[in-house]
Amino acid sequence: MKGLGRWAGPAGEAGRAPRVCIAGGGFGGLYAALRLGQLAWPDGSRPEVTLVDRNSRFLFKPLLYELLSGGAEEAEVAPKFADLLRGSGASFVRGELLNVGGVPSPSAWRGVGERGRVSVLPPGDGAIPLDLPYDYLLLSLGAEPAALDVPGVREHAVPFSSLEDAREVQARLEALEGLRRPVKVVLVGGGESGVELAVTVAERLRGRGTVLLVCSGDDILSGAPRPHRDAAWKQLSALGVDVLLRSRVEGVREAIAGLDEDLRPGRRYRVAVSGEALREERGADLLLWTAGQRAATSSAETGHPLVPFCPCGPDGRILVEPSLCVQGLERIFAVGDAVAAGDASRGDAPMTAQVAMQQSEVAAWNIWSSINGQPPVPFRYQHLGNMMGFGRDRGAVTLPLGEGLTLDGEVGGFLRKVAYLYRMPTNEQRLKILSNLARKVGAAARAPQGQ
Repeated sequence: MKGLGRWAGPAGEAGRAPRVCIAGGGFGGLYAALRLGQLAWPDGSRPEVTLVDRNSRFLFKPLLYELLSGGAEEAEVAPKFADLLRGSGASFVRGELLNVGGVPSPSAWRGVGERGRVSVLPPGDGAIPLDLPYDYLLLSLGAEPAALDVPGVREHAVPFSSLEDAREVQARLEALEGLRRPVKVVLVGGGESGVELAVTVAERLRGRGTVLLVCSGDDILSGAPRPHRDAAWKQLSALGVDVLLRSRVEGVREAIAGLDEDLRPGRRYRVAVSGEALREERGADLLLWTAGQRAATSSAETGHPLVPFCPCGPDGRILVEPSLCVQGLERIFAVGDAVAAGDASRGDAPMTAQVAMQQSEVAAWNIWSSINGQPPVPFRYQHLGNMMGFGRDRGAVTLPLGEGLTLDGEVGGFLRKVAYLYRMPTNEQRLKILSNLARKVGAAARAPQGQ
């Protein structure tokens, strides 16, 4: 494998420490920052690490649904970056990534010369952009909801991919639960996000409303093992979720403004759905959208590439070498959902947290290797199984054994929570969750029976 250029360290002409900038604080970016702090660095080679993200909190996305079911608190699902990075040696800068200004000059390998620059806009009115210098750059840009051309979706649908989205859905559900009539929720997307959200909402609305799941494919959970899909179907059926396969939403419009039966203003929608033998409008009080994602490699405002010198595939994802080094750029690495899905370094690796976590280990090690003159290692994805949550206490875990061994129900839900507890970024976060769990168990034990 082609070697990466070496940083001269304190023996360089200027004797400066290398600077590593990590753009994006998802699973790939945050875990790489923490891993860089854990590695053993020879004297004088430890880099200055800066993590940049638009949000102040890291989002453990697989548990985002727990906020709606009451199974977790915000501090468990979305801890602050500043708390997670404390003691790691990495610093945190909050701001919107505007662009990456260039590649370090060749002389920067010897500790001198011009560094690359990352332009970041801090939050707040009148904020002045910051220029952060770097010698090594790790791109963890992630994915975001795809640009939706379906009429009315941008105006009326609620996505579910961020903490702000979860708060919005929570507020909408609380308002709907106050109505004295059955409510109708339409959810678009038959992948893991859509199925988990459909089960969570249906469980919460049991007896007080209906959930319709619209899926464009021949089956839900495309690519998942058959037993995993069977477990999901069982939960959807038990909760009365209506599933439309091979169907699409063609448009959304707001219904004529009026009053709900309890004399409070309400938002109502008409959702046009079409399929092989279906073309009709469905009424909805809430439209949730989990279908379609794109690599967040361009500015949402301008559409211009955030990293213009990085080669990208037709879908906007960054092309990388097996070492996760961006093709043609020895000191710039990329991990996570924004990395080209069909590239040889990822094979058929899906856009999941476990892929990004595994890539973070390899990227951190290869940055260490480059700084210390060692050869890089290739990324090899190891599938660790499939996990899903079904409401507050149930779930499904499919282990990668032969055709797959699936444990579902309360056992699957317990194993999923244990696995995610292990995957939490720091021991402090694990202890915080365990402490909250012990408090909840104690409160439940002290509560009088029947309450």
